[in-house]
Amino acid sequence: MVCGLGEAIVSKMYLMTGVSGSGKTTFAKKFARENNLRYLNIDNFYFATFGDENTHAHEFDVWMMFYRAIEIASRDDVDIIIDTNSPTISNRDEIYNWFGHMFTESYMIFIDAPSDLCFKNNSNRGRVIPRDEMMKMLRTYESPNKTETLKWDNIYIVHNNNNTFSEMEEWF
Repeated sequence: MVCGLGEAIVSKMYLMTGVSGSGKTTFAKKFARENNLRYLNIDNFYFATFGDENTHAHEFDVWMMFYRAIEIASRDDVDIIIDTNSPTISNRDEIYNWFGHMFTESYMIFIDAPSDLCFKNNSNRGRVIPRDEMMKMLRTYESPNKTETLKWDNIYIVHNNNNTFSEMEEWF
């Protein structure tokens, strides 16, 4: 995309990934403020639709609204951060395949946190995920891998140690 005087517009898309309770939302909100990003969180769409973020009815429709907001951001030429856990490679691929071409640069930020911290953070938030579901998430979560770097411009890792975040580092 080009501005009136031939200046190219660079738009960036960041995707948050990590297990529930890892600190993705805390990090993403701060990162969005500090970098003037449009913050898009799937839970906000459930809240706007149903009055609370715990009701996950009509999932397809809510996700389509969420995806539409990402598309609108791309047309607005703004940088965005997408806050959803994206636990599997196929979840992350879907977001990249739908939207990666709409932004000049696409990045993934992986929040790495110890499981005991994830359980602690989960128990202290409004939308508490049952323990058995948390156990399943921890067992089945697929961390970003080297193959994903073929699509994404860069994959970063942030370590969450007792809700203190490290600096972003290149993951691969």
